[in-house]
Amino acid sequence: MEPHLTLEETEQMLTHMLAQIETGAIIRFAIEHRESKALIGTIGFHNRAPSHRRAEIGYELRPEYRSAGYATEALHAALQFAVTCEIERVGAIVYVENLASQRMLEKNGFVQEGRLHNYMRQRGQSHDVYVYSYMTHQPV
Repeated sequence: MEPHLTLEETEQMLTHMLAQIETGAIIRFAIEHRESKALIGTIGFHNRAPSHRRAEIGYELRPEYRSAGYATEALHAALQFAVTCEIERVGAIVYVENLASQRMLEKNGFVQEGRLHNYMRQRGQSHDVYVYSYMTHQPV
């Protein structure tokens, strides 16, 4: 997500997000530091398609909390929650440059399915992404 330049941009994003939460289009959770109770990031589901039992997961952490296991812990909790919502397929879209996120997803059972060229734009530049998936109900 692009950094916000004004308070108004942040307010608009939160208003939009809260409206989508009310309709069930997205589900979002705070990631809280266990000891300090500080907000260190968020994780949740978007692009939900309940009739197809799928959603995409997205997450972000404050830079000083990255590579410390917080994203993995939050991912485990989110995937457990997905089962309760009857989400069977969880997708993830990751910039090809984001090796840390790719490793974290792969270590936690996500499978890379392909590359999408010029799929995302950030700061005026096009980016390729990898598409990942996780099946909450693994075949026996």
